[in-house]
Amino acid sequence: MTATETVTAMEPVDELGELPLDHVRGVTGHVVVVDGEDHAGDQAVAVWHASATGIPVGAWIKPVSLLAGDPAAADELLRLTSHRALFDWDAETGSRLLGALAGWAGREPVAEPPAVLLPDVLAEITEHRRAYEAAVEEHHRELKSKPTPLSWRRHIPVVDSWPEFVPAARLHPPAATCPVAVRALHLVRALAWAAESWQQTETARARRTYLTDRFGPATTLPPRWLRQLRHAQSATAERP
Repeated sequence: MTATETVTAMEPVDELGELPLDHVRGVTGHVVVVDGEDHAGDQAVAVWHASATGIPVGAWIKPVSLLAGDPAAADELLRLTSHRALFDWDAETGSRLLGALAGWAGREPVAEPPAVLLPDVLAEITEHRRAYEAAVEEHHRELKSKPTPLSWRRHIPVVDSWPEFVPAARLHPPAATCPVAVRALHLVRALAWAAESWQQTETARARRTYLTDRFGPATTLPPRWLRQLRHAQSATAERP
């Protein structure tokens, strides 16, 4: 399965309700790279494209037997990872597979491919929520009034591993007959979950003018996350 990629510029807005969540200025998006069994039970590599906010836009599954014996096929799959940040719980699997694809294609591997890691994303969202909550308390202390706390529709779990995150976030794996596709799609769901959590955070903040005045207009992604996507865009811009 393939899909045509589209990148459209979109300015930050004060309210996110009308923002098309697959359009973010200056970035292409994420890539999930995993391995496992395909529908036939053979070892395979799956490459999944997702937009900046986790909307799946393309998928490719190739057997390892093909990739290891066909440099052109390996190179084609490797090129599909360009301009995108790896998304995973950690960078180990993606880096390993990018290295394998580069070796099969006869190319030099990227030493440290740009990555957006889920623990970093969760920590960044939590960091901003705490800053917003502290600002609400400060604002009401100055007014000598009783604060109305910010209400988050979704809790950001404090976990140390992917197996802990999945039940804590109630992020059930997708139903599919291809194990490697299940693994890839599960990560894409986690990406979308995180992006939606940030959207909910910014929507709640943007309803309070004094928070918008202090922290600026709502944005589609938090700054460090967005910075990694832009780094991925520029880091592979000149890749042949």
